[in-house]
Amino acid sequence: MSAGEAVEHLKRLQKLGERVVGVNELVKVYPFDGAVAFMKAMQRKFGWAQPVPTPGFFGDRAPATVSIESGPNETATIFWGRFEIPGVDGYVECGFSRTDDNEPVFEIGGEVKQAHLAVVAELAQLTRQIARDESIYRGKALRLRINEDGDINVNAAPGFIDLRNRTELILPDLVDASVRANLLTPIERTDACRRAGIPVKRGVILSGPPGTGKTLAAFEVAHKCIENGWTFILVPKCKSLADAMLFATRYAPAVVFAEDIDQITSGDRNEAFNHLLNTVDGVNTKNQDVMLVFTTNHLGNIERTMVRPGRIDAIIEFPPPDHATIERFLRYYGGSLIEPDMSLMRSCDALEGAIPAIVREAVERAKLYALSRGADPDHIRLTDDDILVAVKTMEAHTVLPQQAGEGRDAGGTGRDRSQGAADRRYGSHGRNQVRHQTDRRPGSGVIAYTLHRPYRDYTIRALFPFLS
Repeated sequence: MSAGEAVEHLKRLQKLGERVVGVNELVKVYPFDGAVAFMKAMQRKFGWAQPVPTPGFFGDRAPATVSIESGPNETATIFWGRFEIPGVDGYVECGFSRTDDNEPVFEIGGEVKQAHLAVVAELAQLTRQIARDESIYRGKALRLRINEDGDINVNAAPGFIDLRNRTELILPDLVDASVRANLLTPIERTDACRRAGIPVKRGVILSGPPGTGKTLAAFEVAHKCIENGWTFILVPKCKSLADAMLFATRYAPAVVFAEDIDQITSGDRNEAFNHLLNTVDGVNTKNQDVMLVFTTNHLGNIERTMVRPGRIDAIIEFPPPDHATIERFLRYYGGSLIEPDMSLMRSCDALEGAIPAIVREAVERAKLYALSRGADPDHIRLTDDDILVAVKTMEAHTVLPQQAGEGRDAGGTGRDRSQGAADRRYGSHGRNQVRHQTDRRPGSGVIAYTLHRPYRDYTIRALFPFLS
């Protein structure tokens, strides 16, 4: 190359370097997570980046200051808008885009001289590294926010679930064993499951009357997720499950927890139900470490195609507490106020089949009865009699509304009134009759249970063929 040709080549390069080009760098994390990482990247690389107004038809628009949740009771303040970078002609700006799978992700846009594209590329790469290593969402317990249509609201940052004051999970022995095996073990022993050839991707349904511990089980799962580097994602509506699954695959390993699946899967197959099946069967999540957990108050209302093997691997029934579990609840809520060797037989008999909230209220009322006897508030001791009296007053409280309603006005018998009160106290599942003898088999196993008085004789054969 001659000297003249070299000079011309350098002039062309200089001219190209002066050309203004667009910036389009995707950071494949949730937009708010990317925005926090972007702010950190600019501060680490340049010390500071100057936010500047964005020109518009109605005049310049100043950068917005946005406070987003970055943890339970924690916030991070970021700028959202345009920025000037030291030594770079042009600007960059934050925004969000969608991938081919319709996943919302963070985007670094803007316009700079071509000569400065390398600086912007380095900034984008640092943002990706920070988002990967210092994500505000990965390994946390989150609640996705939805809009009026029940879809994930990408304009609202996910909320964080505060687990510091969670209640201890107390369940009947068989239910507790099933929860630990099917829900907690894949989270606590992920590598061991993989080595044993057990898929971490699972589908689980928690079924039972309201108040029997399904949500408390969710909080226990969330706690174990945080302890073991998993992400827990609570979905308020099953309709938004597809978006939640996209979120989960980005922050896997993850648990997606969705309540009241029967609201979509009961009745005839419709568009919402087919969409749910497609989401559960989704090709994009087949090999992802994402566990799906659903709850239902009405297992029998779920369409059978939803619970076939490959979609649902375990169905865990949550009955009202049995006698032994009631005693554990009483001692948990009573704490040091109940002597370790004190018999609670009569209280347990009276409360058998009651949901935990009623047991807790019985203990609180028993404290009031102890105080009414003149007990020292610093040295209260609860007796079986205190708790039993509290239970009896609660029983009367549940019967009175029934007498004024279905019983008296509708001409119901005393047995009708008692049955109605029992339904309110224990849930309709607590009636003195056989409720279910049903077959739900992944393979040849069954789930079957028989009830005589409120869960007094609760027997279950669950997912184990040799018990059938």
